[in-house]
Amino acid sequence: MPLLRDILWSSIEDEGFEHLRLLQEGNRIIADGVVVRRDEESAYRAAYRIECDETWRIHRVEVTTADGAQLELQSDGDGHWHDRPDLDGCHDVDIEASPFTNTLAIRRLALAPGASQEIAVVFVTPGDDGAQRMMQRYTRISEDRYLYESMESDFKAELPVDGDGLLLEYPNWFRRVWGVTESR
Repeated sequence: MPLLRDILWSSIEDEGFEHLRLLQEGNRIIADGVVVRRDEESAYRAAYRIECDETWRIHRVEVTTADGAQLELQSDGDGHWHDRPDLDGCHDVDIEASPFTNTLAIRRLALAPGASQEIAVVFVTPGDDGAQRMMQRYTRISEDRYLYESMESDFKAELPVDGDGLLLEYPNWFRRVWGVTESR
């Protein structure tokens, strides 16, 4: 039976939110969301659609900004991106300022408590020139907590998650304020 989740995160420091509609049906997972954010310097809106298989391996990513800029990427699910050899070996996608996209790595890696793994991801900055390779590390601290670390900077964050690996909070950025699950 298909499972549908609607989640809403609200920005903690700046103004903004992210809405996610997550559909799990058969052997596919579709994440359809929008991030709206305003800080002291700028405002942006980015809609995304990410298609995965049942093991959370990404096959398609689409990101569209408010001004119509669009990024489309296709993968074989094994870290090979069509027409983008510079992204070879990236299995996951991280859209800047999205609390959902951390779930992609968390679910695909399925780390045991205490385990850690360094990964290459496709990092997308909405409105910029597309996507770039970035190194990150995830460590599962406990059943419901992960440590995220950027290997490109000194940024790190402890991420509390629910039983499905969806963030409850991205410290200093987003907090989940609403969620509903239904079977269809």
